[in-house]
Amino acid sequence: MTTLHVTNGDSVGGTLLRIVPSDESVLPWRDVLHDGPVPGDVDADTLRQMRAQFLAGQDWAKYEVALADFAGRDAQLAAMRAGDHVTLWFEPDLYDQLQLLEILARFYVRTAAERPSISIVAADELLGPLSEVQLAQYIKMQRVVREADLELAAEGWEAFTSRNNRLLKTFAQTESALFEADSYQSDNSVVLPHVHPALRRLVQEYPSEQNGLSRTEQQIVNALLKGAKTVGATYVEAHAPNEDIVWLGDTSYVWYVERLMTGPVPLIEFVSPTTDNATRAIDASGTSNSADVEFWKRQVRLTGAGRAVAEGMANAVLLNGIDRWIGGVHLQQDATVGAPN
Repeated sequence: MTTLHVTNGDSVGGTLLRIVPSDESVLPWRDVLHDGPVPGDVDADTLRQMRAQFLAGQDWAKYEVALADFAGRDAQLAAMRAGDHVTLWFEPDLYDQLQLLEILARFYVRTAAERPSISIVAADELLGPLSEVQLAQYIKMQRVVREADLELAAEGWEAFTSRNNRLLKTFAQTESALFEADSYQSDNSVVLPHVHPALRRLVQEYPSEQNGLSRTEQQIVNALLKGAKTVGATYVEAHAPNEDIVWLGDTSYVWYVERLMTGPVPLIEFVSPTTDNATRAIDASGTSNSADVEFWKRQVRLTGAGRAVAEGMANAVLLNGIDRWIGGVHLQQDATVGAPN
């Protein structure tokens, strides 16, 4: 029997390698699915290419490296067969829950006779910061993933990857008995308690009808309403204190800030001009460079248009248009008005 531990990335994966038996494998599921295209009506090869192109386009990874990682990852998961066992290590945040849905949806399309046995660790907390001893305790806290759980996860993945945004919104608000608990601790039998809260949070990334900002963007501009701050300080103030659980990594956060700084009518600007092209914090290899530190130290502030949008007096989509994917939905609109006076 082959045992495979699947988790959200290299932080938890590295710790797991030190605590699981040497004959068991660890597979990090490296993809930030809440950003970029994830359409459900394309084949696996096309989806891998689309994801790799997106990551490369943000300078988060080289295209060839990301594509090879996706292909190897998918092959390793597909190789798990009846008689094998998969243990899923995923945190309760949006980043992890989307990965969890993707993996479970892949197992759902197999017949029961073709699947490995699957369990999930009952984690209501972030696993990355845990020590080896703390993480090892979760090995004893596994719950069996049942057919009904797979079916509901597949429905969630289909809703996320659909080009019809109504499916995601409906699924996020419609909880079956298997999803009613809001934590593992609150119910001894629940397997997927964090899926619906995560997807409800994702729905809030659609632009507001009032001012065109997503919830994350609103939190960013709110952090600047009282005056200029460094990019790092806005991250500290805008994200964690306003979320039930932290889900947006610093690399993604940079991209969100950059979008607010570009377009026909920027909403955020540097306090002083930049001469070092330091608006991109990650280089083409996907690793931090010297501009990374400098970017986080730069002070930014709202423009006049940014303040108007933050206060609900102007609409960011009308000013700058939008070109953003949320799962299978591609939000596209050109700017239609000029800068507010």
